[in-house]
Amino acid sequence: MNEECGDPKPEIPSDEFDHLSYAYYSALHDPEAWYNSARSLFGAACVVAERINALKSLREANNLGRVYRLLAGFALEALFKAIIVLNMEEVGRNTKLPLFLNTHNLVALSGRARITLDPEEIRCLDNLTVYVKWGGRYPVPTDLSQFGLFSWSGEPEIIERLFKKYSKPFDITS
Repeated sequence: MNEECGDPKPEIPSDEFDHLSYAYYSALHDPEAWYNSARSLFGAACVVAERINALKSLREANNLGRVYRLLAGFALEALFKAIIVLNMEEVGRNTKLPLFLNTHNLVALSGRARITLDPEEIRCLDNLTVYVKWGGRYPVPTDLSQFGLFSWSGEPEIIERLFKKYSKPFDITS
């Protein structure tokens, strides 16, 4: 951040940090950094969605649909973490991600971000969590018990609605 432009430096404990620790601490406590990741991931998911719509092959569309859901899930994960960081109290001089941010469970993160979800949104986030954990990257999970626990329904309209609604605190134009 640039103090000359009026951006405050994050407050850190008075004892000295090395440059790497300072950069980590600064990014961890910067909701805008989390939001920028969310916005980039959501943009990439939208590009993939456009490609899916242009495909004639159902098989290729299904394969890219997995990637779309992975990116959309990552985008919502980063967005929820941005909201949590925006509202969190000082968490001390962390050199490790706090446990409450160290999860891919989108329903749990939305709860931590104080977001109220309807049953359809919960189902969508539960579904996306599977894609974030393994369904968007691998053909099978690490454990048979996790196989077949998700729907192929991507519900892009719910994803877009959630992203737009909860991006408002970060959107300069809203």
